[in-house]
Amino acid sequence: MKQVFFTCLMFLTLLNALSAQEESARRAWILGGSVGYNRSNTELIRTVSGTEVRPKRTDNSFSFSPYFGKELNEKWMLGLALSLGNYGTDELLLKNENVNELIRRNSSNRSLGFNVFSRYIFNPQQRFNVFLSPSLGFYNIKQEEFYNNESRLLPNSNRYFVNLGGGAFYNFNARLRGLVNFGNFGYYFERSKVPQTQSRANSNGFSSDLGLSSLSLGLELRL
Repeated sequence: MKQVFFTCLMFLTLLNALSAQEESARRAWILGGSVGYNRSNTELIRTVSGTEVRPKRTDNSFSFSPYFGKELNEKWMLGLALSLGNYGTDELLLKNENVNELIRRNSSNRSLGFNVFSRYIFNPQQRFNVFLSPSLGFYNIKQEEFYNNESRLLPNSNRYFVNLGGGAFYNFNARLRGLVNFGNFGYYFERSKVPQTQSRANSNGFSSDLGLSSLSLGLELRL
């Protein structure tokens, strides 16, 4: 709860500091949301002890991010977003390199977080717009893994991050627009703990995602 409180406090402080504007240039509040989904399948053909086996893997990812914000001027917007995500893997693996026996592995990675973001629009006078979107926030990540339905403990973690993403949107009319978010690059710090144990770890580093998993589609309403 501390992370949620400080994220909301940071957003309100920034909004109060940056939203000073002339009464004749009132800006709209924004309500929006985006959804992302990606699925991939991989199948290998292996020969073990003279027998053909087919290890398989399916990856699914889903994300949903509702948000609200305010236009500060024609090029800048400031917002607060809720982020929910789920990444899952279902695969058949060789038990070892010398035995043609397959075992099933299932894993899931669920995340819930908040972030404060801004958006810089390059061509605000046009119907089609391109933008950059820096953000900072955190995720709580919970992981599960099963081998042949036998559960294995994996670390849960809190991740704090600073990101830079991009995208484009199209104005259908004065109030409604469609969006595409694509790509991100940033830095993160993560604290992890394995449930029911004393195992803990800290990690940090740079991350980037320019693939289809970073793609999401959304709608925005100017209030």
